[in-house]
Amino acid sequence: MNTDLTKTEGTEQKQVEKRTSIGAHIVLEAVRHEGEEELGRSSSALAWSGLAAGLSMGFSFIAEALPSAHLPDAPCFVAGKNEESEDRYEKSASAGRRVARRAG
Repeated sequence: MNTDLTKTEGTEQKQVEKRTSIGAHIVLEAVRHEGEEELGRSSSALAWSGLAAGLSMGFSFIAEALPSAHLPDAPCFVAGKNEESEDRYEKSASAGRRVARRAG
C-alpha cells in the first residue's frame, strides 16, 4: 500500500510513524487516499475484484453448508459448556417455564 501523508502535519506524521494512538482525521485521510487509489483502477480490474469477492462469499457459504447437510443431527460441542453449566441451564429453563405457566 502506497501511503501518501503529504496532507498531514509534522506531529501527526510522527504519530503515524510511531503507530501510537492516532486521531480520527488521520484515519479518514488514509481511508480517503486508499479509496482514491481504488477509483483509479480500470473497469476490468474492478470487475475481476468483484467476481473474486462474490466467489469467495459463495464458497464460504458452501463450505459451511455441505458439512452441515451431511452430518447427523446431534448435539454440537459448545466451547465452555460442561455439566455444571448444563445444570444451570436446565434450572433456568424450568424456572422460565413455571413463570410462563403462571402468566398464561
